[in-house]
Amino acid sequence: MKQLGKLILWQRAKDYLNKYQPTVIGIAGSTGKTIAKDAITIALKKSHRVRSTPLSYNTRIGVALSILGINKSVIRNNWLRLLTNSKLKELTNVEPDVIALELGADRPGDINYFARHLPFSIGVITNIQSSHLRLFTSKELVAHEMKSLVVKLPEEGTVILNADDPLVLNMQDQTKAKVITFGQAAEATIKLLRFQRLDTYGFACELNIANKTHELHLPNIVAPHHIPHILAALAVAHTMQVNMNQAIQRLQSIKPPPGRMKLLKGHNNAKLLDDSYSASPEGMLAALNLLKELPSKRKIAILGDILDLGAQTLTAHRQVGESSADIADVLVTVGDNMRHAGAIALERGNVDIHHFDKSQDVGKWLHDFMHQDDLVLIKGSRDMHMEQVVRRLLADPDKDSNKIIQ
Repeated sequence: MKQLGKLILWQRAKDYLNKYQPTVIGIAGSTGKTIAKDAITIALKKSHRVRSTPLSYNTRIGVALSILGINKSVIRNNWLRLLTNSKLKELTNVEPDVIALELGADRPGDINYFARHLPFSIGVITNIQSSHLRLFTSKELVAHEMKSLVVKLPEEGTVILNADDPLVLNMQDQTKAKVITFGQAAEATIKLLRFQRLDTYGFACELNIANKTHELHLPNIVAPHHIPHILAALAVAHTMQVNMNQAIQRLQSIKPPPGRMKLLKGHNNAKLLDDSYSASPEGMLAALNLLKELPSKRKIAILGDILDLGAQTLTAHRQVGESSADIADVLVTVGDNMRHAGAIALERGNVDIHHFDKSQDVGKWLHDFMHQDDLVLIKGSRDMHMEQVVRRLLADPDKDSNKIIQ
């Protein structure tokens, strides 16, 4: 019955798109899909009625729910109520003219499925990283999966590609659609000329768009690797002929999604870098580099296993251990794979190492270990539940208004 409900819901979503024919934007890539989707929503919201979910609904059922504008958690997986709710929303709401969808690839064929069944007008590829290598075995196979979206875009459509990622840029020869690129590369359509930090946190960026120079200020962004995902949103706005000055002005308000490098107030006035939502080898190393870059008296890295890496598991965790030894004063490892990283760090440098089997155990010990002016990075794969560590280390977990530093 549950499987039948999913099939009916998916058909309902396709019928909805066929009836209202909104511009459908598909966002694929290893990382950055959620912040790119949020940025696209912000950039377009004054000129279009945009539908996108605030959560990472990127599975097949999640995409169907996103199309219909349903919050799955409210309906609690009751399929009849889901269908009824979607119809009621359609009768009472003004329907969107743009729908922005995250497209996840947990296994081979996922992106191809979306590309074959949904009428995308715009496709965005954020990057290719070493994620899900247990199933895809190489970054090239990850790229092949993402390319399904690019190949199936219609000739009148637009594909938006990361010019700084060779595996993404190479997709431009595989599409009939118009190609727009973003990044720091000389040939990028939406080109990042330079960027610098605003005091300690936030960035000022100088851009070149259609031979015009623009300034973009991002006071709420901590990590520089989020900037390209915001450029992708400007590429979408450019494609849809949105006024660039207005889109840039609106994007100044963007904040990272939960668990994606948010800066939070921690216990004893420590600062938390909450990057707990997910992890890839490249993402883990980028997070450690940010920990190194930001000022603090003591740097603490709490790192959970990077999962689904297959044959690359030991190599990836060795790299994490080597980087941690050069950056962290204290390294807290969580899980069997990260134990190996801790051993490498201990061999390599003068770092204080602590290990826990589960994320639930970390906060109990670390809560009173943190001091003022500590900077604490928390990161790990989704199934490591590193958000539980963050929750325990917040200054006041019950008061949302006290959580966010910027």
